Amino acid sequence: MSASRLALATSQPTPAATGTTSPPGSVPAAYTGPHFATAQAAMTYMAAAYNNDDTTAMRAVTDPQAFNSLQAMRFADTDLRLTSCKQTPRGDYMCSFRYDYVDGHHPRSQTAMVITGPAVNPGWYMYRFIYGCD
Repeated sequence: MSASRLALATSQPTPAATGTTSPPGSVPAAYTGPHFATAQAAMTYMAAAYNNDDTTAMRAVTDPQAFNSLQAMRFADTDLRLTSCKQTPRGDYMCSFRYDYVDGHHPRSQTAMVITGPAVNPGWYMYRFIYGCD
């Protein structure tokens, strides 16, 4: 066999030629964020992140719209506490929170509802925020 034929016969396809974006045999980066087995655990984590103004942790368990809704209430709403999560017929959960609305004079307790859905990672996340149900 000639040298040029030998080179063609033993060459390996490049990633671009195979349609992959990583070298053959490599493994994509694994998810390293928090993982929650229950909707309650994810929403308890989210409430703690909200109360500690930890936006990185909040983003781990909210979609962008829910995150923005939570951020919008930060100016006057404090001490977010999960009170319950109940499964719906769709398989997601309706979760209820209590929080204090501080209007500059006397705080008053309010209720908010959210919908929490299953996800591969982080297990559960908030995808709908229903603001101020009181």
